[in-house]
Amino acid sequence: MNFQSVTTLFQEAKKTFIKFPLTIIAGIIIAIAGVTLTEAEYYYADQYDNNYETRFFLTKEERSTYWNIILTLIFSIPLLAGIQISSDKNKLGVAKTTILKLIAVGLAACFYFFVTPQQNTFWLGTESLTAILLISSAFLTLTFLPFFKSDTILNFWKYNKYLIKNLALALFFAAVLFGGIALILFSIDELFEIQNFNEDIYLDAWIIIASIFGPWIFLGNFSKAVENIDKQSKISKFIRIFGQYILIPLLFVFAIILYIYAGKILITQEWPQGIVSGLVIGFAIAGMITHIILYPFEKEFSWIKKAQKTFYILLLPQIAMLFTAIYLRISDYGITENRYYIVLLGLWLIGMAFYFLFSKKQNLKYIPVSVTIIIVLSLFGPWSSFNISEADQLKRLESLLEDKLPLPETKKYQLRSILSYLVQNHGTEKLTPLIDTKKLPENFKELDVWEQENKILQIFGVNDYYYDYHPASEYNLQIQYKNKDMDNIKVSGYDYIAGFYISIYGKEDTSYLTIFDTNSFRTSLQNNIFTVYEESKPAEPITFDIGKLVTELVKNKSLSWGSTYLDQEELITENENSDFKIKLLIRYINAKETDKTIAIQNIEGRMLIKVK
Repeated sequence: MNFQSVTTLFQEAKKTFIKFPLTIIAGIIIAIAGVTLTEAEYYYADQYDNNYETRFFLTKEERSTYWNIILTLIFSIPLLAGIQISSDKNKLGVAKTTILKLIAVGLAACFYFFVTPQQNTFWLGTESLTAILLISSAFLTLTFLPFFKSDTILNFWKYNKYLIKNLALALFFAAVLFGGIALILFSIDELFEIQNFNEDIYLDAWIIIASIFGPWIFLGNFSKAVENIDKQSKISKFIRIFGQYILIPLLFVFAIILYIYAGKILITQEWPQGIVSGLVIGFAIAGMITHIILYPFEKEFSWIKKAQKTFYILLLPQIAMLFTAIYLRISDYGITENRYYIVLLGLWLIGMAFYFLFSKKQNLKYIPVSVTIIIVLSLFGPWSSFNISEADQLKRLESLLEDKLPLPETKKYQLRSILSYLVQNHGTEKLTPLIDTKKLPENFKELDVWEQENKILQIFGVNDYYYDYHPASEYNLQIQYKNKDMDNIKVSGYDYIAGFYISIYGKEDTSYLTIFDTNSFRTSLQNNIFTVYEESKPAEPITFDIGKLVTELVKNKSLSWGSTYLDQEELITENENSDFKIKLLIRYINAKETDKTIAIQNIEGRMLIKVK
């Protein structure tokens, strides 16, 4: 073994840590939090009915906090790394670098407290989209932050080439390292047959490698490349050949297909649902990537410059088609965040097309800089995607509610669609003036977002999206015991406790056998009747009419489709015969109603048995 090489490796790792301490520490914390979340989840095997379910050592709030920390640190990593690389390249000095890092830490704190959810354990659509876009913009800053001072465009191009190259290398080394460790773990498990081998260890290994070793390798190699960027003058011919003989031909074939497709639309006057925007955006992105890749060869090969201008000329009519398609969608369904960003992207593409067609300088830095600025501006203020989309959908909802209830089926569909969007993406705060809050349950704010949506739909007499996939005369009802943990059960006065789980789904009968010391019992479910009988005396069963129980619960509790949680005493029923007495403690019932006839699909819980 070459100990000198190992020593050099540790020395390089030490230098990288000294240069990027906050970035690497953030990665270490991500690894710890990620492994904690992985190990906090486990499968619970019920000792009575062998029913497996996922449980957690951490509460929902604690798991949410861990996820918020992970996302905040992911947001901060590119900012901290970019600041340090900028400091080294532009020789900013300790004071300026420290101030910039403090700003990055402040932005991370704002991300944690104002972007990630602090009270709810679930993420609204707006919160998720904000987090994704801000993290994306943070990574975009890494592409141009070292070039906030004037520098040659070619150096900017080379910098991003090294950025992508070292990112790919870091991912490759991380994947190889993980593959080796996974193979070792698999060999130990298979060869030594270790009992209770925790398979989550594979995920733990990947989290540690991706969070710590991957960034460490990337930063070490990349910082060296940036330091010597001015000395690197030779650009591989492979890049030009790849762009010239693969990307450009594919791009213009794509353009021909799009123009033929546009001609078809003009002739037939039929616009497909949603596909036009995706095709135009794909064409635009492919063309701009080709432009960026071939930029260093424009002076040497004049045809590349002509091909680049031709692409932007061809792009403009396609953008017009994009705007037409999105206008039709907005006129039918209103504005949402997705449609807002398609419009914004179209406007940005027009700006980029005119810039690269008429500007002599053609600074590539404007591409990531403009995208970052647009993303940030679109997230905050009255012009933000969220405010505009919410206001537009609320206006559509108010217009619908001007009609008398109950609404016709077509408008019920629109109401379901709008309410689903608003609740899942923006919450229920703005809906309060439009609904009778007295009809909402007291624990409404504690419910999951999908349950909140269902409760609001019920107020308007509208069923939820289940009806879009099932006949109008059919629905499912799920009734569950509030506390799923049924381990602490009083068994005094009974001889046995047994778990039961029966699922029929169309079968006429399903029967299970439970064996104790001197007795064996069979259970079955047929025509909504749950039956328990001693195997030696099948003629003397004890029956429970589960269909009647569900019917009474639906009537007395005003239940509707969806998951409903009830108190334990409401899901207890008992019966007896001359030989034994049985108490059922039901944990879960799934029932289907077709033409006002209830059919029990499955039932789960415990039964206490007393032999007389």
